[in-house]
Amino acid sequence: MADMDANKFLLMGNGPIVNRGCEAIVLGIGKIIEREFGPSRFLLASFAQDRQEDLPGNIMPIALDFKRPRWSRAWWRYQASKIGLTREEISSFVKPLHGRLEGIMAAFSIGGDGYSIDWGHYIVDRLIYMDKYVKSLGIPAIIWGASIGPFTQEPQFETEMKDHFKTLDLIIVREPHSLSYLRELGVEENVCMHPDPAFVLNAAPCDLGGELAQVLQAPCLGVNLSMLLAKYVTVGDVGKWEELAVSMVRALLHDTGMPLIMIPHVFGVRISEKMDDKVFMKRIRERLKAHERKRVWVIEGEMNSENLKWVIGKLEALVSMRMHAAIAALTSYIPCLSIAYSRKAWGLYEMVFSKAEWVIDARTLSPSMLSAQTIAMLDKKERIIDSLERNIPSLQESALSAAKRIRSTLSEKGWQGGKLEEH
Repeated sequence: MADMDANKFLLMGNGPIVNRGCEAIVLGIGKIIEREFGPSRFLLASFAQDRQEDLPGNIMPIALDFKRPRWSRAWWRYQASKIGLTREEISSFVKPLHGRLEGIMAAFSIGGDGYSIDWGHYIVDRLIYMDKYVKSLGIPAIIWGASIGPFTQEPQFETEMKDHFKTLDLIIVREPHSLSYLRELGVEENVCMHPDPAFVLNAAPCDLGGELAQVLQAPCLGVNLSMLLAKYVTVGDVGKWEELAVSMVRALLHDTGMPLIMIPHVFGVRISEKMDDKVFMKRIRERLKAHERKRVWVIEGEMNSENLKWVIGKLEALVSMRMHAAIAALTSYIPCLSIAYSRKAWGLYEMVFSKAEWVIDARTLSPSMLSAQTIAMLDKKERIIDSLERNIPSLQESALSAAKRIRSTLSEKGWQGGKLEEH
C-alpha cells in the first residue's frame, strides 16, 4: 500500500513500459527522487495504456485519451495536420488528468527524445501541451532525461520551442549535444546536464532456463536489432533491412566465433509487431541456416528492464541499436558498440568516453563494418572496461544528484516541507 503522506509527483510524456528503456527511466527516476525526498508516489501519464501490475506499487498509471474516431472533428484536423494545413487539435487528450493533480509537487516530462521532430509533430506537440497544462495549474514543469532537437528544419517552430523552453522551471538534458544546442538557442539559465536516470537502474536476477543459463557460462556476444532501423539503414525498405540484418548476424557469428544472444528491449503483447524487437529478431534467426541457428538464442519471457540489465551483465560484449540497452551494458562495465540513428547515442558515448569511439552511424551500416568494429572492440575490451570503471561511478553519482537540483528549483518556487506555498 502506498504511503498516503508521501511526496507526490507526476511523470508524463514517456512511452509504454513495454519499451524497457521507458521503464528504465521511470524506475531510475523513482530511485533518484526517493533517495533525496524520501517516500514518494508517482502518477504515470504516458503515451500508452500501462497496467498497474507492470509497475511498482507507488506508481499509478493514468491512461490519457488518444481516441480519434473516424470522421470526427479531431480526425479531420489530424488529416489536415499530416499535409501541413493546420496543427492537430490535441487538448482533449489530457482530460483524464483533470482533478487528479492535487498535491503534485512537480511534473517531470520524461519523454526522452520526444522533444524533437524526428517523429513528426505527434509527440512533441503533446509534450508542449502537457508542459503548458501543468504550468497553468501552478505545478512546476521540469523536463528530465531529455535529448532535445534539433528543430533547424523548421525555423518558425524552432523559435516557438526556444520560447517554450524558457518558460519551463528546469530542463535536465542527458547528453552534451542537447546542452550545446540549447545554448545556441539562448536557453541556458534553466538548463543543466545529468546522465539519463537509467544510469542508476538496478539489475535483478531472473530464471533463464537451463540451456541459456548454460550457454552464458561461456563468452557470448549480445545483439540488439530492431525493425526501426529500416528507416535509417535501407530508407524504409523492410525486406532489404531484414536481408542485411541476417548478413550481419552471420558475419558476427563467423568472425567472433562466439554464440549470439539476441536481446530485445522493446517487446510485448501490447506493442505493435513492427516495433517489437523480439518478433524481428526471431525472424532474423529463422532465416539463418540450421547449423547457424544452433549458435543463436533469442531471449524469451516477459523480462523487465532490471532483468535484462542482469542478463546483459553476463555478456562478453553487446552490439545494440537501443540506447537503453547500451546504457545497461555500459553501467554493468560491459563493452557496447552502439548503432546510432539519432544524436542521443553520440552524446551518450561522448559523456562516457569523452569521444564517440564505439558508435556506428546507422546510415553507413554494413555487415563488414559492424563485424570489424565489433572485433576491434573485443580486442580492446580491457581498456574499455578500465574506462568504464573510472567513469561510470561518477556519472551515476551525477545522475543521482539531479534530485538536488530539482529540490533547489522547487525551493526557489516556494516549495517548503512537502507542499508548494500559494503566493
